[in-house]
Amino acid sequence: MNTKIDIQPAILILTGNDSLAKENRWQKFIENVKNTCGQCQMINFDSAEEKIPLFLQKIITPSMFGEPRIFFIRHIQSLSPGDLQEINRYLNYELTDDIRLIIEGEEKATGEKNSFVKALKLKERSSDPRIAVETFAKPPDYAIDKWLVSNIGSLFSRSISLADAAYLVDQVGYDLNVLYSELRKIDIHLPPRAAVNREIITEITGSSRSMTVYELANAIGEKQLPRTLEIIDSLFSYKFYAPLMINALFRHFWALYRIKRFCRSNPDVFRKLSSSDYSTKNQAAATVGIAAGLLSEKEKKRAYPVILKSGIVNQAGNFSTTQLRQIIKMLFEFDTGVKSGRINPDKNMVLMFCSRIIKIEHAMSEAIAL
Repeated sequence: MNTKIDIQPAILILTGNDSLAKENRWQKFIENVKNTCGQCQMINFDSAEEKIPLFLQKIITPSMFGEPRIFFIRHIQSLSPGDLQEINRYLNYELTDDIRLIIEGEEKATGEKNSFVKALKLKERSSDPRIAVETFAKPPDYAIDKWLVSNIGSLFSRSISLADAAYLVDQVGYDLNVLYSELRKIDIHLPPRAAVNREIITEITGSSRSMTVYELANAIGEKQLPRTLEIIDSLFSYKFYAPLMINALFRHFWALYRIKRFCRSNPDVFRKLSSSDYSTKNQAAATVGIAAGLLSEKEKKRAYPVILKSGIVNQAGNFSTTQLRQIIKMLFEFDTGVKSGRINPDKNMVLMFCSRIIKIEHAMSEAIAL
């Protein structure tokens, strides 16, 4: 005798590029089925083991022992147009009460072929009571911290303040999978239901990675000498490669120079960066980013982390145009010295060089005095 599953819908279709939210949704769906029916059989589609028609045939074939079954098709966007047509045809069948089907995928860019949203007619199926189509879109970079505050409860049964969420994002970046991985480490180290705070974030994320030359460039641009020394210590505790550092510093200060020149010639754009209207501010940041060579036309949506969040426009204000030209000249000379063997880029030499950039006004005054 078949065991009836009272969990609705019969077919759950998850779309969008927020992989964490989708995973959380289907896990909760499966958990609800198990809580209602007890033991059930999970049957996942594996393209390396079988073809879609055979897998779909299993769905409409009654179970010999009447055990509840949940069928799962993941990454549906990777299937062929023929496979998608087969799935679309089977979605019209009435499933028995002991069957549930989960389909998960991430839609391709607009205009690309092989769209499973079109192939499965998901817009038309929204009125079908048997089928739930749920879309989970990854939040924009500037809203990742708010997303964490809203979702950490369902992901880990924990809480986090907005300030600490922003700190975590600053530490590990905007990739949701990386954030989830770090949160899993944090979750293991905390007591049940304890809040995620700055102390545990620093302990876990700080101990798991070395600092980068890009963080060094940012610290120098902000004229933060203690932070610069800390990063250099970290860089030399691992394998240090001077050309990589020089390249990162050159790109950073060349961008500062271009930003400085652009904002001086386009004061109206610069004024918009202080606007309280986020859309206006973001558009201005994108314009500055493209002019500085930090963003391409296709990367305008990255204006928040690359320009606004990083504070690179403010960094450009820390130096005069003449000072930035001098820094670029210093980098060229340092690079030439390293490559010729005239300069040994050991820790002390790098410390002295970076300190000279931070204190460029003093370095230039000394040069004039000589």
